[in-house]
Amino acid sequence: MYYGGQFGIPGQTEAVYSDSNEFLWGSDATKMRVMTAQAVVSGAARDLGNTPTSILRAGLVMGQITATKKWKEYDPASTDGSQIPAGVLPVELVTVDPLAGTNLDKGAPIVIAAPVKARNLFILGAAFVGHAAEFAVRAAFVNSGCFVFDDDPTGILSGRTKRIVTKAANYTVLSADTGTLFHAITGAVTFTLPTRVEGLVYEFLQTTNNAMIINGGAAHIISANSLTGTSVTFNTASQMIGARARFECANVNGTLKWIYTLLSTGTTGTVA
Repeated sequence: MYYGGQFGIPGQTEAVYSDSNEFLWGSDATKMRVMTAQAVVSGAARDLGNTPTSILRAGLVMGQITATKKWKEYDPASTDGSQIPAGVLPVELVTVDPLAGTNLDKGAPIVIAAPVKARNLFILGAAFVGHAAEFAVRAAFVNSGCFVFDDDPTGILSGRTKRIVTKAANYTVLSADTGTLFHAITGAVTFTLPTRVEGLVYEFLQTTNNAMIINGGAAHIISANSLTGTSVTFNTASQMIGARARFECANVNGTLKWIYTLLSTGTTGTVA
């Protein structure tokens, strides 16, 4: 129930209810890993999935404004510093003065390290799992060494660790395959990258004397001296076995691109 912080004022106001949200994962012993920082949350912060949006729910992913050091909802489209996911709000918080109706900065804790339940987090008020920015947040949280997700404790979805999957035929890569090293084990294999989502990362390895092609979509690949590559092909004689490449999706000057890195020496990837 919403409480405006005033006592003894006659009359009634609309009651606002929200469900409690336990986003911390594990037993009491596991939760000893939780670290919080006392922070100032900006009165302009909003939870776009709640009604009203000025009531921020526990589990909202937060970023910090560089200039003021205040916190607000993480937004990958921002340019004020809050485009970097840095913590999670652990309490419900009202950011509007109930009497004046104006934005009001609030002191609050921010969880900056913890084991967390992915499905109980929010990005811009929407469900964390399935959000376009999900993998970017996973990568930032896990690679910082501060967060562990219940649905991916080893960090595969964040790109921190790799799983190896063998492929003997052409394959269309999925977003859910992020963190995978694809191993081409027979014949010529073409891999088609998925729709670009920031934070996705894959590696590809050829171990037979056959061509390996990675398609990234028209003009979406960044490589040496090129911002508009569509595919990378490994088919140079005597340079196919051991060819290995990494593709990471990142926001480059406002456009999502596949950043191509050649990981193997003595091999050549032809960008077209």
